[in-house]
Amino acid sequence: MNTNRLLFKYVISLLLLANPMFCLAQTWPKIYGDNVHAYGKDIIESYDKGYTICGSILKDADHFKFGWLIKTDINGNELWNKKFGNWNVENSFYDFDKTGDNGFILSGSTAQYDIEIDPLFVKLNSCGEIEWCKIFLTTGFNTANGIICLPDGKFLGMLQYYGGQHPNVPRISLVKMDSEGNPIWIKHLAQKDSTVSNEDAKYLYLTPDNKYLVSGDCF
Repeated sequence: MNTNRLLFKYVISLLLLANPMFCLAQTWPKIYGDNVHAYGKDIIESYDKGYTICGSILKDADHFKFGWLIKTDINGNELWNKKFGNWNVENSFYDFDKTGDNGFILSGSTAQYDIEIDPLFVKLNSCGEIEWCKIFLTTGFNTANGIICLPDGKFLGMLQYYGGQHPNVPRISLVKMDSEGNPIWIKHLAQKDSTVSNEDAKYLYLTPDNKYLVSGDCF
């Protein structure tokens, strides 16, 4: 599904280069939330040609407050939005994917048990109701900034700064989970090139041959 979204963007770019007047449908701007606290991170086209948007609501410039999911119709008009968390605990969503049962799997972080925040994975049904959530407790500041649904119904998540002790904290890790979010394995992607430092993963993709692609940036 991530690969299809990437291919769609690539095709549209080629069409626009060939013909700047090319347009698939009407163009409209839509704003959700305000210009201070709303934080959008990912978008997926829904079964009804509308859109589902994943993001967070900010408490202030440095802290999130709620994970956020918005459902729109084909014209971008909001049908519903759901906030996940409570006023006392910092929560956020960074990425999501469709699941085989028309629900969603989301990745993010929470301060439910650790003020420095821990990786969070949440499974929702087709109505946006929580089926389960998993928190990966570890020391230090760490998040789950990527998630994809695998063909066999399992999930692959991407972790940032998970495990280890400073200054040897793995900066990028992958976790494979079963259908209930229980970890099957965790692999640290070690950067062994001495000319590269401070690597951060941004995006996680499933390739057509069912392998994994991680992209990001570094110094």
